[in-house]
Amino acid sequence: MTNYASATGRFQQHNADAACSPACRSDIRNQPDRTPSCERGVHWMLRMLLLICCLLSACSPSSRFQIDVCTHACDNVGQTCSENTLTICRENAQGCREVTSETCEFGCDGAERCAVVACGNSVVDGDEVCDGDTLPCSDLDSVYVSGEALCKSDCSAYDVSSCTPLVCTDADGDGHDVFHATGCPSGSDYCDNDPNNYTQNGCTNCVDNDGDGYGTACDLGTDCNDANPSVFATTSDCTPPDTNILSGPAGVTDISSATFTFTCSETGCTYECRLDNGSWSSCSSPKSYVGLAGQQHLFEVRASDAALNVDATPASRAFTSVSVWQLIPGGSFSMGDGFSEGDADELPVHTVTVSTFQMMSKEVTNGAYEACVNAGACGAPGSGAASFGYGSTTGTNPWRPVLQVTWNNAVEYCSWVGGRLPTEAEWEYAARGGHTDRRFPNGNTMNCSLANYFGQPFYPYDTEPSAGTCVGTTVRVGSYAPNDYGLYDITGNVAEWVFDWYGANYYSSSATTNPQGPASGTNRIVRGGDWNANTFRLRNAERTWATPGSQGNIGIRCAR
Repeated sequence: MTNYASATGRFQQHNADAACSPACRSDIRNQPDRTPSCERGVHWMLRMLLLICCLLSACSPSSRFQIDVCTHACDNVGQTCSENTLTICRENAQGCREVTSETCEFGCDGAERCAVVACGNSVVDGDEVCDGDTLPCSDLDSVYVSGEALCKSDCSAYDVSSCTPLVCTDADGDGHDVFHATGCPSGSDYCDNDPNNYTQNGCTNCVDNDGDGYGTACDLGTDCNDANPSVFATTSDCTPPDTNILSGPAGVTDISSATFTFTCSETGCTYECRLDNGSWSSCSSPKSYVGLAGQQHLFEVRASDAALNVDATPASRAFTSVSVWQLIPGGSFSMGDGFSEGDADELPVHTVTVSTFQMMSKEVTNGAYEACVNAGACGAPGSGAASFGYGSTTGTNPWRPVLQVTWNNAVEYCSWVGGRLPTEAEWEYAARGGHTDRRFPNGNTMNCSLANYFGQPFYPYDTEPSAGTCVGTTVRVGSYAPNDYGLYDITGNVAEWVFDWYGANYYSSSATTNPQGPASGTNRIVRGGDWNANTFRLRNAERTWATPGSQGNIGIRCAR
């Protein structure tokens, strides 16, 4: 008898390939009651060994046959969506295909899957009309004109309960609305007083405000200026003029008044002006403003031509006026020469009380005074003023103090800007800057770093090393430090007119509260000294006088 091990070994050696072939496996699996062709003539025991061999070791994993047999529930792995049902075919762990299904709440989305719809997530999807948004009613359709439409809570439509519907204005009942209106289903009506006519052709109900036969929906044609019967589309003048500003302040200025000149591109123009977005009013060139607050300002002017065409883009000029009015708090002080070094008319020293008032922080400039002259409110200064920059726009000339003005000129200017000349008592009180024991506005000594004057070391309180003018002419106002009341150049540069008549002995009989000076006289008081005055003339207590018509180195500082 053949040994089991020997028989097995010989079979494995000579028949392994045949035993493990796919055809062999097929025979064994599909015809278990028959002897496979590949094993005919082999003992039954060897045949069993062959089967064990194939199952356990002799056959490669890729060649093993399946013992389990699947019953597949679907043909192909994947999913399909029909109506509200999603069907999914998938393969389980044993490799068998099985089917699951689920119901789609919002139906299918066209890509073989359930549609995802979430009302209120701000995304319009599925069958949603809107999703949480709000629209102006006028954006929905032509039926509504105002209000807001909110998306309904189910995202199916907009809630138009707050919308205002258009009203069809149909006076003649022909189903057509008035010209240029909307809301009637049949459209606009050019002639809403005739139910048989709603087209422009033949319509006699045109809008013609000036009665020239031209206008909106008129047979003769349109009207480019329906306020002037001589101007319409077929005339030559439907073009508005251009307005141009020729002169006036720009940028930062330290004057409280402004004068502008302007013109237009046509002849015969009329103008309207306004300041700081106020009301338009008729004006002419030059146009002046006085008493301006210390702030940014905007001047605008627009021209109209003879055909009443108005410039739709007015000319404008922005400028900033630095505040020129300084508050001087009321109080009492010792008026006169407290150092016993002045003239007899500075005595006796007496107590004077003045009320609170305002004073210009700087002397009136050439540019500011020229504006008053151009406006016709002030007389021209003396001819010598040109030598000190008057009438010039170069360099600092517009900012140098005006001089060679009479007392009457000074009154004119101060009145033009809404002020007046200060009294002599107000002037000295302001110059002292709240101090009663000072010789000068800024202390008890003087030199060229403090004021523009004629240095004279002859006086013990003048610390200049030699005699002579500091500059030799006037300088821009505000070039030196102010006193403690914020007043610049209160001494030096130019002298200043004050209101009072001069009286040599007035201090002996002066009123103690807000004195106004003598009731009459020949000369008016001048205070402060000028660029060519010596140190003695710059003292706070110094009194000088001149006839009202004098035109010397005298300028203006107003009060109010």
